Amino acid sequence: MIPHRSGAVGLHRRKLPLLLVLYLLLCPASLTGQVVPDSLRRPPDTLPDSLAAVGDSALALEGQETPADSIMPEDTLPALKHPRLATPTPAGWEQGIWQWDREGILGSRALTLAELVSEVPGMVLLRGGDYGLPVSVSAFGAGGGRIRVFRDGIEMVPLEGSTPDLSRIGMAGLRSVRVVRGVGEVRIELERMLAESGRPLSLVEAGTGDLNTNVFRGTFVQPRAFGGSLALALDRVDSRGFQGSEPGSGSGGWIQFGRGIGSRGSVVL
Repeated sequence: MIPHRSGAVGLHRRKLPLLLVLYLLLCPASLTGQVVPDSLRRPPDTLPDSLAAVGDSALALEGQETPADSIMPEDTLPALKHPRLATPTPAGWEQGIWQWDREGILGSRALTLAELVSEVPGMVLLRGGDYGLPVSVSAFGAGGGRIRVFRDGIEMVPLEGSTPDLSRIGMAGLRSVRVVRGVGEVRIELERMLAESGRPLSLVEAGTGDLNTNVFRGTFVQPRAFGGSLALALDRVDSRGFQGSEPGSGSGGWIQFGRGIGSRGSVVL
């Protein structure tokens, strides 16, 4: 009888943990008071409130002017003042005056001054032979000394012939071109870039086309060099011709330096 009694006691001890687990599962209400708040729990989600606040602030700023970008500083360097040539008569076909500004020169397909002037009604190009020879213009039969070209107010004296070769005058670095087609003479007035603002300026125009033709126009302006303004320009056009049997090129350029004399004028070289 003793072994049988000890086995019953062992079975009873193995049932105690099982009964305790069943009691905890079936009666959890008495244990709820022992649950402590978890400090690691996430706080209530406040994202919708923050988005609403951002939306309200955006609506409040919608009607306000956007401040200027402070990353890119403004150009506060003043341009060196050089006197501009007076143009008392405005341009117009009724006055017989045609004028191209900087935008008009860049938008034109002309490579030389001769091609640009040929766009004026009544102006006829005159070439003294085949390609490569000097080119001039005429209006109403005018020729010789009645075709005058001025650069920045100074007349260009032709080194050969009676008129300057317009095919050798490029379009690089020109600020404006003004053609006055009068009865007594034809005046072509060129004004070159010398100082656009207080900062340096560089402009490169390049292109290619048929017959291996290449075009290059470069302009550089330094408004603060050696106490004055320095500008230089270069034009070049070269072509190989039909089947590469007629190569040819033409180039030209200029360098200009100007220095102001107080507020009264400038000395230009």
